[in-house]
Amino acid sequence: MTPSDPDLADPAARKIATEICIARDIEHVWAVLVGFANYEHWNPYIVRIDGEAKAGSRIVVHSMRSEAQAPLVQWIDIVSVAPFTMRWQGGLPDRSEFAGDHWFELERAGHCETRFSHYEHFSGSRMPEFIALHENAVAENFDRFNLALKAQCESGFEGERIECNIITE
Repeated sequence: MTPSDPDLADPAARKIATEICIARDIEHVWAVLVGFANYEHWNPYIVRIDGEAKAGSRIVVHSMRSEAQAPLVQWIDIVSVAPFTMRWQGGLPDRSEFAGDHWFELERAGHCETRFSHYEHFSGSRMPEFIALHENAVAENFDRFNLALKAQCESGFEGERIECNIITE
């Protein structure tokens, strides 16, 4: 991933990573990703975010881990928001027990395609217990998020879709 990828610094961290290609330009995908006010209209996993996509801010994330459960509400600190990369951190009040370092990265994948990488590093003394119980569900929820983002970004373009070709260098 990036040179600042935390798994390079913490060998004990556990990473869950997903990726999807979206047939829209990077600027459009970024606008949808940081448009927190609209999450409730398209995102089945993170159904609401109170706050702004601004480095140094604290947001409240409401996530639906499954349809059978009540929403999980978490206070999350946004660490950085740069063009096409957003990172936030959450976890237990004592982050040495459990912490999650969540990344969203966009990369141009062609003339009008965007590669969306969505991953999280988990660390802390309670991380092994969390991973044993929730690793598959977390990966499935990331995939739900990714597919919904793709659908939201690509919707409404029937008849207008530009043919996308991957550009390799």
